Amino acid sequence: MGIIGCGVIAPWHADSVVDSSHADLVAVCDIDEEKGKAFAQRYEATFYQDYQQMLTRGGLDAVSICTPSGCIPR
Repeated sequence: MGIIGCGVIAPWHADSVVDSSHADLVAVCDIDEEKGKAFAQRYEATFYQDYQQMLTRGGLDAVSICTPSGCIPR
């Protein structure tokens, strides 16, 4: 399993994967290198700054896309 976007919602997805006996979190991606590396270290995953590189790494069966939805809170 991989995660694209290491922001606000990403830990919910990552924790669900970690808690599952059916999946492993192996890769994360974010354009913010510092944030992405910290997230990857927290979950013992490989960090990528380019999602296309992450997708071509092999071994990914699914990806959660955790980028902003564009909704603006009022």
